[in-house]
Amino acid sequence: MKVKDILLAAAVRLGIEDGAKAYFNGTSSECERECDLLLNCFHSVENALALDYFPLYAEEVLRTATGAIQFSAFSHSPVRILSVKNQKGEEVEYSLYPNYLKTGAGTFTITYTYTPEKSELDSEASIASFVPDYLVVYGVLAEYCMAEARFEEALLWEKKYKNAIDKLYKQGTCTRLRSRIWA
Repeated sequence: MKVKDILLAAAVRLGIEDGAKAYFNGTSSECERECDLLLNCFHSVENALALDYFPLYAEEVLRTATGAIQFSAFSHSPVRILSVKNQKGEEVEYSLYPNYLKTGAGTFTITYTYTPEKSELDSEASIASFVPDYLVVYGVLAEYCMAEARFEEALLWEKKYKNAIDKLYKQGTCTRLRSRIWA
């Protein structure tokens, strides 16, 4: 599902559908603040879902002559390195540093999880293939209502959001990751 469709579904439930449609189509700036807030809420929800419940996985083959592989060399921003294997497919030891991964010289296949890139309105949501649209809409609504100090509504949407996550978790489509440990 496109980001714009998710935001419009949330706008319908907030009662700002007409203003949001006009803003997203570029015909009016009436709801600019609300729509920008909806987009920020979407990015927050998408990031939380990808980091905590539905990790996005990538595998890349990278080469290093020095043994240091800069994180900037990865296609995505790594969150967790899951494995580093040499050309023979054997796991190799590595160390993590703030800006790079340190291992021996050579070519390595690295499997990792990553954070989603900030999506544009007309792009597909990164998390869309992992979760039902309504779950993301509930999360956006909870975030939006909390930001707008609509606390009772925020609690209602937060409950629906958490219940939808729990339902997916019980079905086995959700993987709860351990909390990140910061040194």
